[in-house]
Amino acid sequence: MLHEPFRGGSARLKGAGRICFYVGSLLSVADILSKGMDRDYGGVAKSGLDLVMSIVGTAGPIGFTISGMYFIIDQTIGWDNASKSYIEVEKNKAFMRSKNIMTFSDFKN
Repeated sequence: MLHEPFRGGSARLKGAGRICFYVGSLLSVADILSKGMDRDYGGVAKSGLDLVMSIVGTAGPIGFTISGMYFIIDQTIGWDNASKSYIEVEKNKAFMRSKNIMTFSDFKN
């Protein structure tokens, strides 16, 4: 049959995911220890948060979504740019409302 080569694929992916989780966790712990020895406490906190978010990612679909969003933002635009972007959007919405221009978020209610 056509689907025979894919039998057991779900179990294989689950196993690969577990391996990636354990390897990533070990790397985070090593990073925490290394940065702790260098007295880089900001780096220790960041690596600790990475480890926590990896654990959150194992908590079903909601945890996977939260963890995925965290790592996508962290590895692409970064948290500084994400927070600046959010602040800029909120300022623009306030300006548009002051000029009686509707924004998309005005239609949510």
